Amino acid sequence: MKKKLVFILQTAIWAILWITLAIGVGFFFLHTSQALQARIPLDYGEGPLLNQARWLAEGRPIYRADINDYPFTIANYPPLYPLAVSLAGRYLGFSYETGRMVSAMATLGCGLALMLIVLQTTGDRVASLVAGALFFSFPYVIFWGSLGRVDMLALAFSLWGIWAAIRWPNSLAGTGVSLLFLLAAIFTRQSYLLAAPLAVVVHLATGNGRRALFFALALGISVLAIGGILCWRTEGGFFIHTIVANANTFMPSLVLSAWLVATIVYAPLIVVIFWEFLHYARQPEKRPWFAIAYLIGGTLSGLTVGKVGSNVNYLLEWLASMGLLAGIALARWRRELPRALCSLLLLTFSFQILWSLYWGQFVTLGVWSRRALEPEMPQLEEIICSAPGPVLADEMMSLLVVCGRDILFQPFEFTRLAVEGKWDQTRVVEDIQSGKFRLVLITDGSLTNAAKGRWTPEMWAAIQEHYEPVTVLAATTVYAVRAGGTR
Repeated sequence: MKKKLVFILQTAIWAILWITLAIGVGFFFLHTSQALQARIPLDYGEGPLLNQARWLAEGRPIYRADINDYPFTIANYPPLYPLAVSLAGRYLGFSYETGRMVSAMATLGCGLALMLIVLQTTGDRVASLVAGALFFSFPYVIFWGSLGRVDMLALAFSLWGIWAAIRWPNSLAGTGVSLLFLLAAIFTRQSYLLAAPLAVVVHLATGNGRRALFFALALGISVLAIGGILCWRTEGGFFIHTIVANANTFMPSLVLSAWLVATIVYAPLIVVIFWEFLHYARQPEKRPWFAIAYLIGGTLSGLTVGKVGSNVNYLLEWLASMGLLAGIALARWRRELPRALCSLLLLTFSFQILWSLYWGQFVTLGVWSRRALEPEMPQLEEIICSAPGPVLADEMMSLLVVCGRDILFQPFEFTRLAVEGKWDQTRVVEDIQSGKFRLVLITDGSLTNAAKGRWTPEMWAAIQEHYEPVTVLAATTVYAVRAGGTR
């Protein structure tokens, strides 16, 4: 009778885990579906990347060495993501969902890679499936996984690079495949130079120190060579855009707040990983060194969340490493520990999913509030698409691309450059004062903090003096040149 009760209890606990995993994964697909259907910009950064993709499709440069002339645009990242979106745009057109589709497919690739890494490491199919599903249930992944941003493609490349190194650790061809994937990750987002390469080097070093050294040298030389070629071909523009313009002000308070929130949202999982590290301290021969190195690298990369303008995407590698270690932990617990303790881990995973989905509402529900503004978008599109002259925008830059217009000015990027003394804003301010731009679109979120956020005080004052609001649509105020001139 006792054995039967234990069996029923364990079956119930597994059922709870699979149900909560289904809830998490289901929310991921529901959110992704909503994002792909949204006919409205979901993030400030989508517009510039969509603009870059269209320019690449038209054979136009995105890393212009001269940032003191129109168009005042910055390509913050290496070219692989806009190239991927450019290829999709050639066939599907450049619309709101073009970049999001690339990101959504990359997110699926991330989950699959995590599953295969856990399976290759542990041989446990159940643990690998749980690790993949757990990754999809993370709120930061749910939110960022369907935005038209570079991060999920970079993460996918990096995880497949780790998988290739683990799958063929003693094969020169496997090492080469890993190298190519990691190079693709780095030239999708430059911050991916740390965590995944560190994991691969550590993994190779545990079996063959020479191969690890060769890999590290090959990766470093390749990065320098490709980066040098891009700088040469763009007359230094690649360096200016991806390095100089990316060096935003660092604020420790942003690091503390981001990690405090992350610690709260992912507290149950952090407890599990901490417990595993206690086990590794007692039995060092069982340490999954590559996964530990990946966690360390992901944590160090996550510290750059302190840059002004950063968001939860800076913690995606850390989350992937946590999901990876969780899968490895489950495999060990299923293999080595009593079923009662294993059941405790399963309940912790279930609680983590429900807990994080609850606390993650502040990032995951953004698309729903944006979609509520969609009924007003056709009218706003008509106004912008038919404007007889240049248009400025902040959050609605994607709308300019959809209308077939060029983005002439990225306010946040150049505001940061102006604040840091790297760019002279005089020309733009004078053009605003002269009414060069027929319309200026300022979305409410940026309106309240215009002077210290996406527009410099001088730009904001010029807009207020020489433009007047004519309508408000989709939470965006449309400013037109004052009929009577300056006031």
